[in-house]
Amino acid sequence: MTQLFFRVRTWAGGPAASLWIFHGATEDDVARSVRCSTTTLLLAFLAGALLAGCSADPGQPDSPFPPRPSDIDLAALDPCESLTDQQLTARDLGRGTPGTATVNGTVARDCTWTGPTVNAGVQFISVGADVAAKESGSRLLLVAGFGAVEGAPGTNNGPGLPAFCQITIDAGPHRSVRVQVNNGRPSTGGDPEAFRDACRHAEAIAGAVMAGHTT
Repeated sequence: MTQLFFRVRTWAGGPAASLWIFHGATEDDVARSVRCSTTTLLLAFLAGALLAGCSADPGQPDSPFPPRPSDIDLAALDPCESLTDQQLTARDLGRGTPGTATVNGTVARDCTWTGPTVNAGVQFISVGADVAAKESGSRLLLVAGFGAVEGAPGTNNGPGLPAFCQITIDAGPHRSVRVQVNNGRPSTGGDPEAFRDACRHAEAIAGAVMAGHTT
């Protein structure tokens, strides 16, 4: 006997209902159709879930850096306490001098130390380190597990200027720690080895700063 079956299905994710009408269909025909449609929907759902699982980490969208070990609350810290007395003595640096600087239109708290071999500074900046990563010639690196950016060799390394290296560390959303080091000696030009030497000091100081603020 020919039967007329009606089945109303509501699709997930939308309010509209779909009306299926089977003319001259049996109950087995309808059951097979329902099973096939259910299987198709299940496969589509699993494929969507798999693609979602492969998407980028939503915590740091479009970031050039890996996930941070932690977010650093710079507002609660003193830049001049970034290095211990022992660390300062090991690098032949004197007592820190607090101050402020304007960085990307924001006021940054900083601290500077001077010594016979190198001069160093630490700045707490309310601008993300990804801004520094966009500068031409910059280099990405890791500092104590945090993503960081080393400034291009051409930055402030001209004739008559001390070899200078700057490292900007991803400390949190719209927060970065910037370490600056120069060797205090005027040069006759942009000496690559002098720049690399300044950066070796900067990387060591940056590692000490971040390790101290995450323990």
